[in-house]
Amino acid sequence: MSLGGNPSKAMNDAVKQLTNAGVHVAVTAGNDSQDACNVSPASEPSAITVGATKQNSDAITDFSNIGKCLDIFAPGRNIQGANFKADTGSVVFSGTSQATPHVAGTIALIIAKDGNKSPAEMATAIKTLSTKGVIKGLKSGSPDSFLRIPSA
Repeated sequence: MSLGGNPSKAMNDAVKQLTNAGVHVAVTAGNDSQDACNVSPASEPSAITVGATKQNSDAITDFSNIGKCLDIFAPGRNIQGANFKADTGSVVFSGTSQATPHVAGTIALIIAKDGNKSPAEMATAIKTLSTKGVIKGLKSGSPDSFLRIPSA
């Protein structure tokens, strides 16, 4: 999910209902350099909350939200993507909205390779698979977990 805002019980409850129904939900941590526990749906524990690192250095970006509500970091600065304003071409984006699709794609790959899991089991698999000790600039209880994509 590429959305976020002030803490919202309704938003967090909606995400919780999705995960209770077996839907895998990866959410953006947010781009305000604040504690992700202060925004929704990033603060919902049943979702996989994703922060952003720089493209080539594995350092936390200057904009990514941080803290214990994050589950994992993925590349989120200078990510090339399709340009919705033209039939051809691309554009470079930065944000946790660019990091989160890396996690969603990894979830799809794990399902294709190993079969589906519950959302809680998938979150554990993503975190277990992650690379530890490579993220530079960890702050405020942020996880030392960098997304690693398994071979197909």
